[in-house]
Amino acid sequence: MKKSEIRSYIVLAIVFAVFTVISFAVPFDRNSIFGFGYIFGVIAIVSQVYFLKRSFFVEEDAKSKFYGFPIARVGLIYLTVQIIASFIEMAIGKYIPFWIVLIINVLMMAFAAIGCIATDAVRDEIERQDVKLKKDVNRMRNLQSLTSSLEGQCADAGLKKILNKLAEEFRYSDPVSSDSTEALEEELFIQLQDVQKAIVDGDTESVTKLCEGVVLTLRERNRLCAINK
Repeated sequence: MKKSEIRSYIVLAIVFAVFTVISFAVPFDRNSIFGFGYIFGVIAIVSQVYFLKRSFFVEEDAKSKFYGFPIARVGLIYLTVQIIASFIEMAIGKYIPFWIVLIINVLMMAFAAIGCIATDAVRDEIERQDVKLKKDVNRMRNLQSLTSSLEGQCADAGLKKILNKLAEEFRYSDPVSSDSTEALEEELFIQLQDVQKAIVDGDTESVTKLCEGVVLTLRERNRLCAINK
């Protein structure tokens, strides 16, 4: 168990101790309303263990923990509201019906559970989109990296300028791929390999023509990106 997790549980233990001391130190009427107010207050405190685990102690990734703050916020709101409600119920227990207290406490617990599930689902979707975006930009990053390396493989000053312009075309292209651009990106990879082979073979004329073909394919790919946005 990590130190941050241990500290969180110590804080919860202190909250439980303070809540219990106040509940029994103040001369409330010890009736069924008092019992329910106390029990649901304890449930709210204990439930924070689950909220904290779902928020910060499930994933090691810092970004995932950051996305967990809304879940922790739901838990904290529930704890605060329930503690206040519990003390109010203890204080005026002899003036309110048992069924009202039960319904109020059960509703608060249900809303907290629904809020936790909803925010957890939102976090899962955000993380899924992050993974998808990372995957979607990898293809273009690989192509950009390959294009940037071509200039260093060429000794001809004129070709270096052409290859530099080609690298700039890739640098300023939309980095996010999609299903509609996948085929063109695979074609770009093949074309860049042909350019690389022509450079190695010293075929200056072919390099120039191949670069022109790469630019046309790249611009068609970028056109598709713009259409699909």
